[in-house]
Amino acid sequence: MGERRALVLGGCRPEPLASYLKALGIFRLVAEQLDPQARASWQEDRFLLHTHFQEEEIVDFFANNYVPTPIVTPWNGGSGFGPKDNKSAITALADSKATRFRPYREVIALAYSFRERLGITEKPEDRKEELLQLCRAAMPDEVVAWLDAAYVIVDGKAQYPPILGTGGNDGRLEFARNFMERVVELLPVNGATPSGLSTVLLASAVFGHNVPGLGSASIGQFMPGSAGGANAATGFDGASVVNPWDYVLMMEGSLLFAAAAVRRLESADRGTLAAPFTVRASAAGYGSASSGESSRGEIWLPLWTEAATIGTLRLMFGEGRVRLERRRVRDGVDFARAVASLGVDRGIRAFSRQGFHVRNGLAYLATPLGRFLVQRRPEVDLLRDLDAWLDTCGSKVRSGDAPASVQRSARNLDEAIFALCRGSGSRPVLDLLVKMGELEAALVKSRAWSEKSFVRPLPPPSPSWLRHADDGSPEWRLAVALASVHVEGAKCPPFHRHLEPTVRVGKGRRAWFDKEGELDLTWHDGDPVSAMLETLGRRLHLQGGEGAYVDQGHCAAYLSDVTAFVEGALDLRRFGCYLRACALFDWREAGNPKLTPPEGAGREHPGALFALLKLCFMGRVRVQEGGLAGLTVPLSPQIFHNAARGEGLQASRLAVRRLRGVGLSPALEQVGVSGAAVQRAAAALLFPLRPCDLNTLAEIVVLASDDDR
Repeated sequence: MGERRALVLGGCRPEPLASYLKALGIFRLVAEQLDPQARASWQEDRFLLHTHFQEEEIVDFFANNYVPTPIVTPWNGGSGFGPKDNKSAITALADSKATRFRPYREVIALAYSFRERLGITEKPEDRKEELLQLCRAAMPDEVVAWLDAAYVIVDGKAQYPPILGTGGNDGRLEFARNFMERVVELLPVNGATPSGLSTVLLASAVFGHNVPGLGSASIGQFMPGSAGGANAATGFDGASVVNPWDYVLMMEGSLLFAAAAVRRLESADRGTLAAPFTVRASAAGYGSASSGESSRGEIWLPLWTEAATIGTLRLMFGEGRVRLERRRVRDGVDFARAVASLGVDRGIRAFSRQGFHVRNGLAYLATPLGRFLVQRRPEVDLLRDLDAWLDTCGSKVRSGDAPASVQRSARNLDEAIFALCRGSGSRPVLDLLVKMGELEAALVKSRAWSEKSFVRPLPPPSPSWLRHADDGSPEWRLAVALASVHVEGAKCPPFHRHLEPTVRVGKGRRAWFDKEGELDLTWHDGDPVSAMLETLGRRLHLQGGEGAYVDQGHCAAYLSDVTAFVEGALDLRRFGCYLRACALFDWREAGNPKLTPPEGAGREHPGALFALLKLCFMGRVRVQEGGLAGLTVPLSPQIFHNAARGEGLQASRLAVRRLRGVGLSPALEQVGVSGAAVQRAAAALLFPLRPCDLNTLAEIVVLASDDDR
């Protein structure tokens, strides 16, 4: 026996599922039956077996000394135990005299006796649960791992982890009977030496050696590319072409997914959550995802780079330990979050995500859904703000009873969470905020369903989101400034109530949709300018035309950004999406965030018309220096209404008259513009400005050139 070396098992890859399970099966059998000191690891999609034995010795072990695990499913129809089943393989094993098949003979005899004890002659039907419990209680230790991988008993009922279908079968394909048939095909039951073809196929399965041809056999959900069917070959239909050793070793590897299932069911979660690294399916994070598709769940296959013993792997798979904060993960979105926040231990460096989806008629296939690196991404911690809402409302929003618009928005939110966890995209936090705003809008439009289903509005994100979401664009800065508009102690509501009629109870908490707030719901998608005009009109109406304009902003806009808005140089669709996202924040808590300033701020101004209008709508700002010090301009809604109609000439005349009435002396009588530019200037009155910018506007009016007149 030589020194331990790393054998590259070229026939084993992380995808498809059959190849991954085959790698586990080879390692488990070598460690249990040949080399207890063996170790295994993954390196660059290659499976390494660290052992004292050489390649030819590994092949010889499987060909001549490997003892197959007695995999049986007497509870299934077509398992070989029924009177009308294909019994060739089970009979051959039961009658075999070879030493390696002794455990199989004993287990087959026990299975027959259990069926006889319960009076089962055909399919178990009504007594299936009793048979399952009897097998779990009385089968020998060699079979327990197989039973735990195939099913778990929860409250007297069988639950089936998806890795082995529904208790060891997938539709009409019976896994255990096929396993026995492949074993009999490869290993002579009379104890003779396996054929040369069996050895060649073995070397191909383990080390990836070329083989002249493969036979036709079923492999089910585990290897979609070899499952056959329509368009699987050059003709209309193709046969299932499989190396029989692939099937045998794959089934042996599935046993590592068995562990203390009942202990793992420490919460109310059941079904697929009983199995290691297995969660409910999420229709997000991969290109072929579609809402409402049939799925048995998904499994995240761990890839570890440090050489591990079989004991370490048993512990890792036995615990299936993936946690998110203080709870276990529930679905694919949770798993992606756990991966990005280092909620997985045991030295795992990546996961291969596989989903059990209907992809061929009614057949389920294990479909690769992508690779996730275990890498710390601090921004993923922001998602804690959503945890409580996802716990109470998330499942309702994703249910089939939710309106299509709500389901679509929820799926887009999941996609954004996956992108954030992967670190894909230039501004994943901003993209996620936008999707949160879209989901909130969908819930507002479907208020009847939301109230009926007790779905509350999304919780306000913490202020730290603003720093991570800042993309440095004028659209973002203006959205932040507009969403922060408020009036302390006045009749006007905070700006978010123009987009979503919600009420807040306590600091940073939105309690429910408010029917009385629907009168303030002025925002509509498609044209932000017209929505802003309608919103400002509503706020002026609520102010009653008395005193000065009262709106303030926790965060002031930059004058150069307002100029770009007035001149039509912004992406208004992006601005509208950003505004919905910013409306989610509780601005009493968010305050005045530090945003990325524009380049060359202060070198541009929006022209004389906006300067005249804005000086008439300064709000309660008291400029401490310059020509506006201590000035208050009484509110004149007529100025806004003329500008909102695009009548710049009349609006500018009224503005000049109003400013002269408070002691200012504009250097012009009117501004002869009309149309969309005037409407944008009127809408821009909503943006709060800093006192120094108001002084700048005053200087513009006084020093207006002939071109501005």
